[in-house]
Amino acid sequence: VNEYGAKCRFVAKNYHKACWITTENEEQLDKFMKAKYNLLARDKDDNLVFLAETPFLLQMAEQDYPDIVFHKTSEFMLDK
Repeated sequence: VNEYGAKCRFVAKNYHKACWITTENEEQLDKFMKAKYNLLARDKDDNLVFLAETPFLLQMAEQDYPDIVFHKTSEFMLDK
C-alpha cells in the first residue's frame, strides 16, 4: 500500500543498463524500434530509453545500429 492507500506490486527486472538513444537517421531508428520494442521505454521527459539486458546485447545493438548513439547517462540532454 502506498501513501494514497492504493495497492501496488513491484516486480524486479534484470537489465544491464538503461541507455538514452538519439539519432538523426529516422529509418534506422524505425528499424531499431520495431526490433527492440519490448526493450524500449520513455523517461519522464518522453525521451526514448533502451533497456539492455546484457553487456553483449548492448554491444550488438551498438554494432547493428551504428547511426544510433547509446548514451549511458541523461546528461547528453544538457547540450540541447
